Amino acid sequence: MKPRVVIVDDEERMAGVVAATLARVGYECEQCASGDAALAALEQHPADVVVTDWKMPGMDGLTLLRRLRARWPAMPVVLLTAYGSVPSAVAAMREGAFDYVTKPFDNDELRALVARALDMTRLERENRYLRQEEPLRARNGRRRERGEPEAARARPAGGAEPRDGAHPG
Repeated sequence: MKPRVVIVDDEERMAGVVAATLARVGYECEQCASGDAALAALEQHPADVVVTDWKMPGMDGLTLLRRLRARWPAMPVVLLTAYGSVPSAVAAMREGAFDYVTKPFDNDELRALVARALDMTRLERENRYLRQEEPLRARNGRRRERGEPEAARARPAGGAEPRDGAHPG
């Protein structure tokens, strides 16, 4: 399944450039012209990454970032802006942006940034999975330490073990 990226920009041409840049390396891209449209699209079909313009009429990119973080805290959000400055970059990162890119951007840089965001998401998901598995492994380890027989750890679905050579069924 292709990673899904939602691109939010009120300038249709810029959204198209970002989508073409990412689609070229195999991402499924959906373009939205506003923050409200992006939120509606994400409710219908979740994405792996959101790339959004900062300056837009109505809901700007920073407000969209806050709303995304509240609804989908683990979703990476990349902010694009033509008005790059150190204070605005710091503000974006404090609000939880994955990263911040100034326009005009280098296509390879944007693709690499989205790939890093996807890698981070995958690693976080694996980490959560492993943390959930750890208590189970610890419980099984304690059983072995207490000398419980293997049969106590792995009973067949039907319940008790067959006795005296009897075969089930």
